[in-house]
Amino acid sequence: MFAHSYLRSTKDTVTFLDRSVSGEFGAEENTFTLDEFRAYVMDFGDAIGAFRASLGASKAQFEAFAKAALSLSRNSNTSPGTPRESA
Repeated sequence: MFAHSYLRSTKDTVTFLDRSVSGEFGAEENTFTLDEFRAYVMDFGDAIGAFRASLGASKAQFEAFAKAALSLSRNSNTSPGTPRESA
């Protein structure tokens, strides 16, 4: 996932905060030059494309999944129960 929190930037760098996603809380700053950040974003895009291709899914299918997940998240209070209870 591309999930960083923006901290600060200068004309030459951008710094993000990486936080732990589980276990004990931890945080670390990561500073990139603008060229390093561009390369990081491009590598991320390439990795997403490779992941999608490995699943045999089209970009449209990924977008439809994301739209459905966001819709479900927004309407989660209307669900009659957990999937296990509804199955």
